[in-house]
Amino acid sequence: MKYKFQINKKIIQIFFSFALISQIVLLLLFPITVKAQNVNDEKYKLAESFEKGGDLENASRLFIELTNSNPTSELYFSSVVRTLRALNKFSTLLPIIEKRLQNFRNSEILTLYGEMLWRTGKPDNANNAWNEALQYKTKDGKPFVDVAHSQISLQLYEKAIQTYEAGRKGLSNKLVFADELSQLYILTGDYIKGTEEVMKLFAVNKNLPFIQGRLSALMTGKNSNEYIDDILQKEISGSNNDQQYLRLYAWFLRSVNKQEKALEIYKKLDDLTGSVGMELFRFAGESRIDGQFDMALKGYDLVIAKGRNSPYFLSAMFGFARTLENKSQNNEKLTQDELDNIIKRYRKIINDYPQDQTSAEARFRIASLSVEQSKDYETATTELNQIIKQFPTLPITAQAYLMLGSLSMQKDDFESAAKFYRQVAERFSRISPSDADKGLLKLAELEYYKGNIDTSLTLFIKISMNTGSDASNDALNKILLIEQNKQLTQALSKFAKAELLELQNKTEKAEELYKEVIKIADETDLEERAVIKIAQILFKKEDFLNARVILQKAYEKNEDAIYADKMMLFLADIFSAEKNYDSALKYYTDLIAKFPRSIYLQEARDKIRKLRSLNKI
Repeated sequence: MKYKFQINKKIIQIFFSFALISQIVLLLLFPITVKAQNVNDEKYKLAESFEKGGDLENASRLFIELTNSNPTSELYFSSVVRTLRALNKFSTLLPIIEKRLQNFRNSEILTLYGEMLWRTGKPDNANNAWNEALQYKTKDGKPFVDVAHSQISLQLYEKAIQTYEAGRKGLSNKLVFADELSQLYILTGDYIKGTEEVMKLFAVNKNLPFIQGRLSALMTGKNSNEYIDDILQKEISGSNNDQQYLRLYAWFLRSVNKQEKALEIYKKLDDLTGSVGMELFRFAGESRIDGQFDMALKGYDLVIAKGRNSPYFLSAMFGFARTLENKSQNNEKLTQDELDNIIKRYRKIINDYPQDQTSAEARFRIASLSVEQSKDYETATTELNQIIKQFPTLPITAQAYLMLGSLSMQKDDFESAAKFYRQVAERFSRISPSDADKGLLKLAELEYYKGNIDTSLTLFIKISMNTGSDASNDALNKILLIEQNKQLTQALSKFAKAELLELQNKTEKAEELYKEVIKIADETDLEERAVIKIAQILFKKEDFLNARVILQKAYEKNEDAIYADKMMLFLADIFSAEKNYDSALKYYTDLIAKFPRSIYLQEARDKIRKLRSLNKI
């Protein structure tokens, strides 16, 4: 027993001696390890700061040094890849990836390797790398997604399609990657296979807006619409009247301007849903918004034909009359027969549904037509007062007050106008805040028109504080006008009076006052405004020549004027109205080139596109 104990004691002594030596070695090495780690951390932070500051050269250099010092770090490696890719230094990155592949071989790195090989002119090697990446099988097919994304980044769309198709076969799932493939077929213009993938998606999710977007992109190819039409008809016949398939087909027919066929689908939908007119009413409303007034009238008429049992009967009657109004107003001035027909339909709504708020809307439309079409202010006033009396708390009643205020302004009855505007501001702040703000704006404008400039400025400033209000923009414009010209007391007063005369349709007197402003406000912001105002009056009278002459003279006088961009846009509009499309294009284009920050840029671009679409230039 004594012998065994001595042996065990010796072993224990050796073990503790070895442990002590190990601890000493670790303690000696620990400061070196910590110091190296701290150096790397500082170097990484410095590299990050270079990258954030846009100095990718120095950032990538430090990231490479860090990767060399610690080849196993995923963080350092990904940083190298990111910065060298951004610098397009693919040849530099390639050997770094090859070195990492010696220790880490997976689908992600092989996918990246394939991309770098392709970018450095080694397509066969790239294909081999991608093929190897695809050998790593996963349940979600991620290697196929990664490789396809890499190929798409290289604009290798056909290869990406092949990759996804291989993934679909490998996963034994005919629906997988349908979304990705549909996008690629759109890019390659393959509307046949693209439609096939889109319809696979629709069968699963029935997401109409999403599928409509994809089909829209496919409907640009030659013969694509005919093919899609055939496919959708087959889908409908095989779907046993599935409503979503019918809605998709109806949308398609409207998109390709087959309105009559679309209406037939909506009739079928209305019968299937038992909605007694809802689907037809929807069709009519969408047609009216799209400017398809004849189709809208047919839709509303079908709803009306269902009789008063339809919950959409009254709305359809109003929609029919409103559409007639829209259709006729394309010619701006209605014939007396057209006007009488529209008003007759509004009157029927009022007579048949006197207590319904739709009758208030019908009265408001009659008032608007009476003012705009026949200057019949008496009829308009009668209808507006009836709205106020019968429906005192409806939002449209606020608009009735505003129109009565405008009619009072026509007669220089500022006292009555102020009363109406005050009613809107005080009574409708909760019911219709935007109209209440308009009431306050009109009260401020009254003071402005009366020549009480300082009082109006105070009110305009108060209104402008409500930045969420539409009226605040108009108030800001008036503040700018007053502040820029507050030293020109006489000219500003005349300008305000001219604006009032223009509002009252006394355009000749307004034009004379604007001319006086030009004489006494030479080379000022107010002069430019007055010139534009005169040109607008002349333009409305179709006196294009004189409108153009006065604008060109002002523009040539000072091409860097505050409103030079607005003058250029207006000149282009005048040339377009004169059918001088080449000159119109020149001024629209010059505006874009000379005033790159102008608020009229988008409008100019839209008008250029419109001219080109009409083959005017």
